[in-house]
Amino acid sequence: MFGLSGDVLMGIIFGGLLLLIGAVGTRQSARNTKGPRERVFAMRSNSLAWIAIAVFFLVIYFLPEPYNYTVVVLYFAAFPFIVYRVCSRRLKIRRLEAMHATAQRA
Repeated sequence: MFGLSGDVLMGIIFGGLLLLIGAVGTRQSARNTKGPRERVFAMRSNSLAWIAIAVFFLVIYFLPEPYNYTVVVLYFAAFPFIVYRVCSRRLKIRRLEAMHATAQRA
C-alpha cells in the first residue's frame, strides 16, 4: 500500500491509535472536573503533558544511540513524581473549591 513497509505501516497505525486514546483521555479529564479552577488546571496540565510527550519523542529520535536510552531512563524515573505532584495539586484545587462553595452557601 503506497510502497510502505510493514514496520512503517504498523508505526502509523499504532501512532494514530495512541493519539486517539490520548485525545479521549484529555477530553475525559477536562469533563470530569468539578469547578472552574480545576478545569483550567486540567487543561493547562493536559497541554503541558502533550508538549512534554512530543518533546520526549523528538529527543529520543534525534539523540544518538547511547544518550537516547539515558533520556528514557530519566523520563521513567521522574514520571511517578510528576504524576504525584499533578494529582496532589488537582486534589488540593478540588478541596479548596468545595470549601469555597460551602462557605458561600452559609
